Amino acid sequence: MTPFITFPFSPILTLPKIFGLNSSASPTTTNRYLVLYNIALVIAYLTIFAMRLLHGEERQVFTLNKVVVYLHLFCYLTVFLSNLLSNWLHSKTLALGFLKLEIFDNALKKLEFELNYKKMRRVFYVSLCASSGVYAYVVITDLIIDGLESDLVNWFSIYIPLTMNFFTAFIISFTLFLLKERYKKLKEYLVLVLSGEVSCNVKHFTNWYLELTKISNSLLSTFSLQISSMFLLILVTTTSNAYMLMKIELNSTQYVVIVNSVLIHLTEMVVLIFTYYSTSVKADQIVAASPKLLTGVPESKTTFRENMECHFMIKENRLRVKIFGMFSLDPSVLLSMAAAVVSYMIVVIQFKNNEAPIPQDKLMRNANRGVLVRTDKDAVDLN
Repeated sequence: MTPFITFPFSPILTLPKIFGLNSSASPTTTNRYLVLYNIALVIAYLTIFAMRLLHGEERQVFTLNKVVVYLHLFCYLTVFLSNLLSNWLHSKTLALGFLKLEIFDNALKKLEFELNYKKMRRVFYVSLCASSGVYAYVVITDLIIDGLESDLVNWFSIYIPLTMNFFTAFIISFTLFLLKERYKKLKEYLVLVLSGEVSCNVKHFTNWYLELTKISNSLLSTFSLQISSMFLLILVTTTSNAYMLMKIELNSTQYVVIVNSVLIHLTEMVVLIFTYYSTSVKADQIVAASPKLLTGVPESKTTFRENMECHFMIKENRLRVKIFGMFSLDPSVLLSMAAAVVSYMIVVIQFKNNEAPIPQDKLMRNANRGVLVRTDKDAVDLN
């Protein structure tokens, strides 16, 4: 734990270390023991992944479609490697971003706008316990129903990256919540400035807004690779599971496992989109109120020209989540993702072979892995 970062930032830097998502000791140094832990994770998972591939080659795989099996495996491997790569590239940047955010909080305290750390502490622990409980239910259910009866190698090859993916989503969501609280306080302060209840140099307020936006964009950009791989995995697994629900007759336990998988992935996506949207709304409220600076600010010694410059600086610097530095996470991107889901499902259904259905009493589902296993040890790929 970094000695200079206080709550609520220390838990959000400590939690990912458990899952190999953060190896920084400070904004300038790396913890060598955490790096060794990361290397051990890579060796262990690649070994499991290789065993999974070799194990799969021993089975007879029918269509539909062998390519989609490897697509699933590629998604799991991509999620695992993208989380570790993001850690190696950006963990110190993430720690630096939270340090800057703490300095920003100290500046707000000088203005008598102290943040409610008790609320943030309560939100962190309640949300962590609730989300961990839900995820533990899904994992244990799949392990009892499927993992112990089929193959633990397959089970670990899925749930190691899924666990990293789940807690990455939690960390990103809580980071967005922290940023939203600060934009909320900044908006409250702007209202007081515009009403003349506090005396403040408009340039100083503009600098605070620009600094918070810069910190926000820097923090969120460290997650861009993880967000991309996360959405890829979610789209592939949810559409495959939805296809199985529509096309395959399942018993109650198989149905529970698939529905749990779909819901946990959709929840990750919805929570991320909602927290980003709510944070953007708070930031946009400041941008929307900035034209009032042109009408003059009581108790301010700035000129109209300076107020106009501040207005345009606020307007041109907005909160944005960049994916690979190429596009923002906005409604058009989400629409294209929805189109990709539909296209993927059409392709999956269209290219399904016309084999006769397999009797229900001869099927045992290997959950979330796109494989139906006959009692005679043949396998049917549902992906």
